[in-house]
Amino acid sequence: MIKKIFLVLVVLLVGGALISLFWRVGVDIGDKLNPDYSVVLFFPKTDSLESGASCSAVFPVTRTVLYGQNTPEGALDALFSGASEKDRDMGYVSALGSFENSFKSLDFFEDGSVHVTLEQPLAGTQCKQDAGLAQITQTLLQFPEITNVTISDQEPVINLHFPEL
Repeated sequence: MIKKIFLVLVVLLVGGALISLFWRVGVDIGDKLNPDYSVVLFFPKTDSLESGASCSAVFPVTRTVLYGQNTPEGALDALFSGASEKDRDMGYVSALGSFENSFKSLDFFEDGSVHVTLEQPLAGTQCKQDAGLAQITQTLLQFPEITNVTISDQEPVINLHFPEL
């Protein structure tokens, strides 16, 4: 009985100390846990992929993400997780496949361009591949620091030019 009381007192003291610490340093705990952060993901419509009318036509869908995930990497993670049930009910699909592919790396360059290296090549018809490329490109171009997107299933080749000695 005494051990239980002691344990409860320790938990209360530690919890109180943490809250006091967060209060002093200005950490808003509620803000960190509040999922009111969003990114825009781009998905094709089912009918455009089936008809082949406009393979690279993708449409914006706002997705709520957790604090710190409203970044290019977080947006790609959300994009590769596929269309949600709500998205599918509205006619959106993912041309990237469901958990079949992901990105290996996202490399940023000084000129505002980024290179996405995929885990494996996009699969499916040429129309589906074009839609997948458009999904990735448009999702990344929402970020003002990104001006150009290249995508491949290989690491980018960086040409280094050394001055003649």
